[in-house]
Amino acid sequence: MLMIYSNTVRLPGRNGVAEALQWGKVHKVFLVADYGREEKLAEIYQKAKADGITVELVNKKLLDKMVYDNQGVVAEVNLPGENGLEELLKRKRDAVVVMINHIDYEQNLGAVIRTSWATGVDAVVVAPSGVTAVTPVVAKISMGGAVFVPVYFQSLFMSLKMLHKYAIKVVGVEVGKGKSVFEAKLNGGIALLFGNEAKGLSEPLMAECDEMVHIPMASKIASVNLSVAAGVVLFERVRQAGVKGV
Repeated sequence: MLMIYSNTVRLPGRNGVAEALQWGKVHKVFLVADYGREEKLAEIYQKAKADGITVELVNKKLLDKMVYDNQGVVAEVNLPGENGLEELLKRKRDAVVVMINHIDYEQNLGAVIRTSWATGVDAVVVAPSGVTAVTPVVAKISMGGAVFVPVYFQSLFMSLKMLHKYAIKVVGVEVGKGKSVFEAKLNGGIALLFGNEAKGLSEPLMAECDEMVHIPMASKIASVNLSVAAGVVLFERVRQAGVKGV
């Protein structure tokens, strides 16, 4: 089974780095040499030093070569998921998994990861085409979510076989298919399968689903952005589960 996995990423941006530091996910920080001029950057420096994390002061030009649009800070962070999807399913029989059949835009993947983290998703599986890595852009948009939610870039068909093996219900989300997501039962171990951003789910993928649902629209618009669709479905699952939050 083709699987693309990397265990580290350079995370840019003040808020994402600050969040990753708070949860102990950072092993090195690169800061602009004049960080003291910015209160947020000074706080990051102090937190990293207090936690014994290596901080390297560099000039802005070098930082921009590492990751563009970095807000003066880049952190090297470890990504979760090195043991693979099957190990997760063995350990957690009520796992919640998000699956995406091809994704073209890093920003959309980052937003899906952020929402997945917020809604208690255990893993995200992405077909190995289009975006095939947790890039610095993905990590930044995820606002730290990428260091908590494992993301696997691998064959969806092989992943679906694995999910069926461990009795995880597979629910496909597609325009005009099945019942409204607000009428479906999204409890227990579940995999939510979202389609290609341009073409939706293919017939072979839909054939692998235990159930199909759609998001009802209040106007004639055919569909919504992938990250918006994922947000609607994932928060409906949270609502049904009665999660009170923190």
